[in-house]
Amino acid sequence: MELKPVFLLAPEPDPRPDRPALSRRALLAGLLGTAAGGAALGWFLRGTIADSPPSTPAPMNAALVWALALQDAPIANLERESLSFLAVVVSTRSTALRNGVTRLAEWAMTDRSARSSDRAELARRIEALASDVPELDLPNSVLRALHELR
Repeated sequence: MELKPVFLLAPEPDPRPDRPALSRRALLAGLLGTAAGGAALGWFLRGTIADSPPSTPAPMNAALVWALALQDAPIANLERESLSFLAVVVSTRSTALRNGVTRLAEWAMTDRSARSSDRAELARRIEALASDVPELDLPNSVLRALHELR
């Protein structure tokens, strides 16, 4: 019997020695830490968000306040700012502005000193508004008169 030398080879080195391997334990610890942090943050924010009152955007509130003040102003002011006023009515869909829309419609129907093209244009806009914002519930007589004015 003859003994021959046997050479044992070492395992090949990792081809990416600059990138550390992520073990299962490290992955699990990271996931558990992230979940615990998210739960703690959610618990903290739950109380602060639930206690805050719901709010609408500040520009919307300012525009609505402006339109409410304008609808009770003299009709000349309301007529001069009619495009902006009607834009606020469309964007807020507030029934509180029904009085101003009705005043504008009556102005368009009755004021003979204004140009008929301006009155007809305003009538078209109010008719379109009435179909887009049915919550305003303008009287049928007003809508018929506006249609005849066009």
